[in-house]
Amino acid sequence: MSAALLKAMMLSFGRRMGIPYSPVIDGELLSDDGHALIEQGRALPVPYLLGSNGDDLAAARAHGAVVEDDGMHGANTAYAKRMEKPCYVYYFDRRMPGDEAGAFHSAELWYVFGSLDYCWRPLEAHDLALSQEMVAYWSNFFKTGDPNGQGLPLWRPCTEADPFYALLK
Repeated sequence: MSAALLKAMMLSFGRRMGIPYSPVIDGELLSDDGHALIEQGRALPVPYLLGSNGDDLAAARAHGAVVEDDGMHGANTAYAKRMEKPCYVYYFDRRMPGDEAGAFHSAELWYVFGSLDYCWRPLEAHDLALSQEMVAYWSNFFKTGDPNGQGLPLWRPCTEADPFYALLK
C-alpha cells in the first residue's frame, strides 16, 4: 500500500491519532464518538482497563503516516483521569524476540490470553512469567473490576492525583 493511500485512509476513517478503524456511531448503542463521550463526562460509570503498546503505531509510521509519538498512551492516561469509576492503564513494552517489530500493535494478546505456546517466536522464561501475570490481572479485572490479586504487584487506578500506569515488559 502506498504511503499516500494509507494516509488518505487514515484521514477518512479515523478521527483521532491516525487510527484507521473506529466504532460505528448508530445513535442507539453508541450515541457519539468514544473520545467525545469521555471528554463530556458521559462514559459509562464502570471500571475501565485501557492501554497501548510501545510500538503500537510503528506499522503506520513505516508506511509514511504521520502519527504522534505515544499519542495513544497519553490519551489513555488523560481519559483515565476523567473516569467516574476506577480506570487501570497499562503500557505494554515487551520487545518480542525474533525480529525488530518490537512491542507492535496486538503483541500483548499472546500474553493476555495465555497463548504463547502458539507463538513462533523464540520466547524466554520471562515471556511466560509476564503472560502469567497478565492473565491473572485481566482475569481479576473481568471478575471484579479490579486487576489486583494475591501475589501480583499492585496496579493502582490512574487518577489526576496519581497518573499511574502498569508498565508491562
